[in-house]
Amino acid sequence: MDINNIIKLLMDSYVKPNQYVIKLNDISNIDLIKEKINSYFMSKEEGKRNLIMCIDKDSLASNVTIQNDIVQARKLSYIFPTIFFFVAILVVLTTISQIIIKERIQIGTMKALGISTARVVFHYMALSIDIVLIGILIGIIAGPFIIPMIMNQKYAILYTLPEIGYTIAIPEMLLSMAIVLLVTALVTLTVVIKEARLNPAMGMRPREVKVAKASRHDYKVTKASIPIRMALRNIRLNLAKSLMVILGVCGCTALLVCGFGIDDTLRFGVDSDIKNFYSADLYSNYTSNDSKLNKLKAISGVNKVEEYTTLPTTLSSGSISYQSLVYVIDDNSSFLNISGYELKDKLIITGKLAKKLKVGKGDTISFQALGMSFTGKIGLVLDVFYQHGIYINRAYNDYDRLGRVKTNAWIDIADSYDPNEVLKEINNIDGISNTKTYKGNVDLLNSYMSSISLMTLAGKGFAILLAVVVLYNLSLLNFRERERDIATLKVLGFSKMEISASLFYESIILILIGVGFGLLLGLPMEILTLMVNQTPLVEFLYTVFPNSYVISLVITIGTNALVNLALVTKINGVLMVESLKSVE
Repeated sequence: MDINNIIKLLMDSYVKPNQYVIKLNDISNIDLIKEKINSYFMSKEEGKRNLIMCIDKDSLASNVTIQNDIVQARKLSYIFPTIFFFVAILVVLTTISQIIIKERIQIGTMKALGISTARVVFHYMALSIDIVLIGILIGIIAGPFIIPMIMNQKYAILYTLPEIGYTIAIPEMLLSMAIVLLVTALVTLTVVIKEARLNPAMGMRPREVKVAKASRHDYKVTKASIPIRMALRNIRLNLAKSLMVILGVCGCTALLVCGFGIDDTLRFGVDSDIKNFYSADLYSNYTSNDSKLNKLKAISGVNKVEEYTTLPTTLSSGSISYQSLVYVIDDNSSFLNISGYELKDKLIITGKLAKKLKVGKGDTISFQALGMSFTGKIGLVLDVFYQHGIYINRAYNDYDRLGRVKTNAWIDIADSYDPNEVLKEINNIDGISNTKTYKGNVDLLNSYMSSISLMTLAGKGFAILLAVVVLYNLSLLNFRERERDIATLKVLGFSKMEISASLFYESIILILIGVGFGLLLGLPMEILTLMVNQTPLVEFLYTVFPNSYVISLVITIGTNALVNLALVTKINGVLMVESLKSVE
């Protein structure tokens, strides 16, 4: 279809908005055709411009939503695996370190029997790769079932979909396996090579204890102060291990704060929109453009009705144009609750649109609706979660020409009436297509972010699990390196609780440092996670509530306490004679 036929099809005015679907033989000049269509209708007299918008299929709201969900799902599949991958490296590092410490003498024995360094290294690399390979196989089997099942919860709400099938992406699986196994081999090589290079005599001796340089002091050393002094000494002497603990705790805490923070951001966004735009008991959409005010007021239980107008519009600022909605509100509206701001001759623009148009408070923008052109000065840039558009007062700037069309209503009902019963009567009015309750609007807003909420729930679960694994591995590694100290304290008559206090002090100092950094990094991690999940439908109002920081702190420290309690039972198993053998 050529441009002349298209314009001829659209020339006649219509009372009610309509939609034409146009198929082009050649889509390479689609932008030119859109420009000609828009130019034709804009050249008509004001009031006879009956074109609401001309958009290509990729810009349709339904297509944009679907494509956004696809992009969002893809991006989510990169964020959390990347985080867990680095945590997995830490787990592998600590696990292999424990094995090497435990089997130091066996390594020396193998060297004494003539086994080469290369074969020793290969043995432990093969051991670590075998262990990791088992984990990879479990992940390959479980991953394609668990993650799509979680993601499908959202799409089952928003769309009518065929039965979901599960497949294993072979190329991606092989690439992931190769990367994980290569990293595992390199980490193992780094840990093992130092012990494997020792000569047999050195390898078969207990590990040489690091000694701190003595310093003069004037204060008295008491029995009670020894555990804390030992803890500080060990942190100083084992900086690499201490750094691993701090990084592990930092990562787990940041992941927890990120998970709780995303929930907080979604909840804050929904609550903000509910407060600003959805404070009425009921919310109605009209199918016809005439007022239903008298019919609504005649229904039993209806206390107050305020009609307003919602129209598609094209916003322009300089050379930038963007399609959105214009809301025409009554003067002194009871339901547009913008704290500290009165909607008078200036307009309100939401933050997402302001960024798109690159405008701010005091700037002037133009917009078109119902074939008419308007301009307005921005009085407020309002950050909102979902209800994007511009808001104008029908009493100013000749905006009443738009306000004569009635498309929606906010409705308050008396306290003694059931909103659902009133809703049924309202929907029976001719010309009203749909009415939602306050709760219905809340549920609708929550449904848009259901997939992210489910992913963060899974992320928080994995973060807690990883906190247990990481902290246990690191604490066990610390315990094995401290066996000589523990044996010395037992010989000197320290009780089990006094010895465990030394381990606890060292652990809690490192945990608190790691938690501190993790709490600071939680919000940036949340912003990074949500930035790759931006959607045309919503604007994230990033926040983390104080209780989320507290919960993350309690979970991390509580996990550490449980891990330390589990290790206390191992103190009795430390053999004093074996642990205190000389290293000369």
